[in-house]
Amino acid sequence: MRDWIFELNLRVVSDRWKRVANEAQVEARSIQMRANMEKIWSELRRTGMKMGVCSNLTQAYGSAALEALPDGPDVKVLSYETGYAKPDGEIYDRVVSDLRCEPDQILFVGDTPETDIVGPQRLGMAAMHVQRFEWLFSPSC
Repeated sequence: MRDWIFELNLRVVSDRWKRVANEAQVEARSIQMRANMEKIWSELRRTGMKMGVCSNLTQAYGSAALEALPDGPDVKVLSYETGYAKPDGEIYDRVVSDLRCEPDQILFVGDTPETDIVGPQRLGMAAMHVQRFEWLFSPSC
């Protein structure tokens, strides 16, 4: 986060910067998987499904999110590593190439309609909101 402050040539009071940085670290450490996602992730793994993570999170948040997973994804496409951010088509192309699948073989699941549903659909992937995805795995279905 500090690099952005310098890149944007912003003046930030030192004490304020320390407070913001500390708050961001605390928040990043609080990241947890959604309640049913660990079970869903494990069930999909048992079927041999490839699992990937595509995220616009910053490095601190991205690292925390990856650590919250039951196991490492087969593919991780992270904006802070690739230089691309959703909904830029390049990041979705990277998902396709890293998974070594065709776009129509991928289901993209996320929580933001423009970046996690519309963006992937533009490239031919199926996509759905994470709440609907969780509902499909609920015992009452």
